[in-house]
Amino acid sequence: MQHRAHAGYPLGMPSVVVWLIALFLIGVATGLLVGRWWSLALAVLVPVCFIPSGDDSDGAPEWQTALVLLAPFALAGIAAGVAARRTRERRRQSHAA
Repeated sequence: MQHRAHAGYPLGMPSVVVWLIALFLIGVATGLLVGRWWSLALAVLVPVCFIPSGDDSDGAPEWQTALVLLAPFALAGIAAGVAARRTRERRRQSHAA
């Protein structure tokens, strides 16, 4: 079964995949900018953004769907960004010493 691409998306790539990739990349950018492990708590903001949208077609609130499906990708991205920044900072310190 072929997925129909939305305008601006590559053919055959469902919009859900685009959302997941986007959230991961936003998480990486956030982790790189903040650079602290407490920034993992920012992944909680993903489902909060969906609270005003109401119920999904299956009756589950959108924020619960976002918490289960989308927040882990943002969490993984933030962790990858923080780890990358911390690694870069350690390398700079070891070269300076």
